[in-house]
Amino acid sequence: TPPGDDDEDYVPSFPAIGSAQRAAPSMASLRPQSNAASMMLPPPLPNRFQGQPNSRKPVRNMAANGLMDSLRSQRSGGLQTPPTITEKPKKPRKKVILEPGHSPLDWARLQRSGYDLRGISTPGFLRITPSELKKHNNQPDDVWTALNGKVYNLSAYLPFHPGGEREALRGAGKDCTTLFMKVHPWVNAEGMLKECLIGFLVPEDDESASIDIQTDDKPVVINGSLEDID
Repeated sequence: TPPGDDDEDYVPSFPAIGSAQRAAPSMASLRPQSNAASMMLPPPLPNRFQGQPNSRKPVRNMAANGLMDSLRSQRSGGLQTPPTITEKPKKPRKKVILEPGHSPLDWARLQRSGYDLRGISTPGFLRITPSELKKHNNQPDDVWTALNGKVYNLSAYLPFHPGGEREALRGAGKDCTTLFMKVHPWVNAEGMLKECLIGFLVPEDDESASIDIQTDDKPVVINGSLEDID
């Protein structure tokens, strides 16, 4: 029998004995059973900078190298070293030693001396065809050449040529204008060879071409007619 209500020390039970609440399962019994493993903290997340596969390291290194190359290029203004072009070195010309008394000054002095440097008996200028010019290529006394339409007797000039006689003979008996302009276009040939001028180069079929012209700023007979040669 439960104690009476007049008992001062009596404390009623809750829920009451035999009540529906007392008969229902407790909340503690509804909670899932836990063990020590379930009470442990979850494992830490993997560090994205660690544990990467080895296969990705070269890619990262290549990217870093590319970045460094880009920075170097920017610092240098983006200029790249031009490719090296290997050219065949030109053979240096052999220096020709002229005989004493055959310097350019000696040649200039000889031209002013009044000595006949033309080497022909005709006092005037000749009209010379290519076929006639070709006949005069014999060293040392009969070497003619054509330059810019004018024909010169090089016989007296050969030992004075700075490149040597052999080089000068490359133009013997022919038109050497192309060769002359290729080797030394800056040289004033007209002034250097003015006393060696013997005539002018004319076409092969030129009717006035002749080596028998006798002229000294006087009327001459050419093909039976009188003409003046300036």
